[in-house]
Amino acid sequence: MPAAPGDDRDVRLVVLAFLLAASHARAEDGDEKSAALGTSLSIGATLAGVGLVATEESPGIVTGSALVLVGPSLGHWYAHDAWNAGTTARTLSLAVGFLALVSARGSDSRGPEYVFWGAVGTYGLGTIYECATVPRAVRAYNRTHRSLGITPLVRDNAGGLALAGTF
Repeated sequence: MPAAPGDDRDVRLVVLAFLLAASHARAEDGDEKSAALGTSLSIGATLAGVGLVATEESPGIVTGSALVLVGPSLGHWYAHDAWNAGTTARTLSLAVGFLALVSARGSDSRGPEYVFWGAVGTYGLGTIYECATVPRAVRAYNRTHRSLGITPLVRDNAGGLALAGTF
């Protein structure tokens, strides 16, 4: 049964799903990030966005479009890697696609249509790239956030150093 106008049930379900996922997004060993969680954030948000856009209902289309735009980057943001080649490809393809749509108005040429569909394909490839490279970004984050601490150790008749760290 189609939702009534203004019914945002789908939107609430997506938000609830992400809140539940985020509640389990704590690091198990200090500040170490999970590649599986990062990948799930990127793929899950993107697929949820596609699903909401497919409902063809007003609140779902708006929320879904936002998730399709932001979703692929969530895993990289989780890994503190805000900009990458996939983000560049997706951003440029949005600009090129928009310009192709604008130039197609009042034109009999099929050139802008081909440019538009090329931009859509580039956006898709950028999305796939972002989702596929999240594990590498998470591993890089974990590798650069290892720590080592040295503390003096004093006992009754001895002294020394204590080492502690995450590896």
